[in-house]
Amino acid sequence: MSVLTSIFSRGPFSTARKAAAAYRRGLYHKVFELVQPLAEGGDPLACRYMGLLYQHGQGVPHDLKEASRWFHLAAIQGDAEAEYRIGAMYDEGGELETDLVQAAHWYRKAADRHYAPAQNSLGDMYFQGQGVPRNDAEAVQWFARAAEQGHAPAQVNLAHMYDVGLAVHRDPAQAARWYRAAARQGDAVAQFNLGNLYATGQGPEANAAQARVWYRKAARQGHEAARDALAKLR
Repeated sequence: MSVLTSIFSRGPFSTARKAAAAYRRGLYHKVFELVQPLAEGGDPLACRYMGLLYQHGQGVPHDLKEASRWFHLAAIQGDAEAEYRIGAMYDEGGELETDLVQAAHWYRKAADRHYAPAQNSLGDMYFQGQGVPRNDAEAVQWFARAAEQGHAPAQVNLAHMYDVGLAVHRDPAQAARWYRAAARQGDAVAQFNLGNLYATGQGPEANAAQARVWYRKAARQGHEAARDALAKLR
């Protein structure tokens, strides 16, 4: 929330902390009871919580239009996560009409507030040429901003750009660096790709033992290609 002023989040035993604790425990009706009065008063963080509840049908009926309404009320007050979630709703469509231009617009607003998931999503839109003209250099910039914040999906995307040399000089060592960062966070794709780099000696020196370690980690998460690669190493 950083730039927001929210009565919801003040104090050592704030409603925000109580709501967060209830949400983690799955007590969604309790969350609704805590946040609804403050959301009706326009509190941005409370509005975002209301959006989450309606988006996922938690303690209230599943209603994406109502979720969008609450996210917009938070977003117009500068809530980056709400901006991101509006972007994702336009991106994914479903019950709401898909609008990739609007998705990119909202992702950018959140990305400019340094919200890493939005930075990664905006980078992906530039990479795919969806909602914005395709621009691999822009994609790399946004992936890098999110990756530096520790966002694992962005680290995988940035590693891929270095791995294949898109808008950057091909650099297996940098690819390994970013795959490793995401792999250590449990990302199965990163674990598999890092295993590949160890198996082929691109980036790090060839190391079959390390390749097995990372293939095994990915395989345990159900990554089929990692299972096949692990079997071939034995």
